[in-house]
Amino acid sequence: MRQILVDRARRNTATKRGGEVQVEPLQDDIHHHPRVKSGIEEFLILDQALTRLADSEPRLAQVVELHYFGGLNGPEISELLGIPVWSVTRDRRLAEAWLGRALS
Repeated sequence: MRQILVDRARRNTATKRGGEVQVEPLQDDIHHHPRVKSGIEEFLILDQALTRLADSEPRLAQVVELHYFGGLNGPEISELLGIPVWSVTRDRRLAEAWLGRALS
């Protein structure tokens, strides 16, 4: 899911596709809204930070991806990865703190 979202965001901001051109929609279309455009750029920055996290702490990145992109909760992630639920909670909090610092 994460890769699909990243690919779409990259396609939307590609220069050869007019990524730098401001589009004036004929109707109030959410995909051309300025806030969405900045959200796409922020998502690409988040993707880079997640990739750096995966390089240094793969399990932390995996927990975050399963939770936010896979929609799994703590017990489901725990079962999938074969770790205690408290480890999932700790890993998610640590990853969120790491990402928050990386993004600031």
